[in-house]
Amino acid sequence: RTRWAVRMVSIVVAVAALVGSLAAAYLVAAWRRFWRRVDEVRRVWNAPVLDGVHFPIGNLLALSRLGEARVAALRRAAGDGGVVVAFIFGTPLVYVFGIDDANTVLVHSNERNEVPLLARHGHQFLGKYSITQLHGERWRTTRNLMAKAFKYANLKTMAEDVAVV
Repeated sequence: RTRWAVRMVSIVVAVAALVGSLAAAYLVAAWRRFWRRVDEVRRVWNAPVLDGVHFPIGNLLALSRLGEARVAALRRAAGDGGVVVAFIFGTPLVYVFGIDDANTVLVHSNERNEVPLLARHGHQFLGKYSITQLHGERWRTTRNLMAKAFKYANLKTMAEDVAVV
């Protein structure tokens, strides 16, 4: 009986070591992907990233702590550029504060992967056909239609109507 118990314990220890090493390797790879993505956004998009980015949740804690002051803090982080990027679970969220910047993001954005954790709530509160919920060809079509609305000539003609509302 003792030999059998020793064998079982050694098998359990070996399996635990294997699982632990695989989990550690996965976490290291995920950590590298996460920070590569943050660096890519800073370098390629040339947009400021909100302070307080932590692996694996991104800016989730920083955004939740800001509460009512969130918009003011995002505007400060954006500076003169009008755009700031925050991360939630490795997915960049682009906050836009200017009309020209909104047009640029709508025309040039290609980040259309859904955050599975947030998708369910997005569908519930924004609807299935909100531009933030669409993907593929339907998203491209809606994006192109919306981008036209942010042209200066269109906004200029709508300014009086918007001021009344």
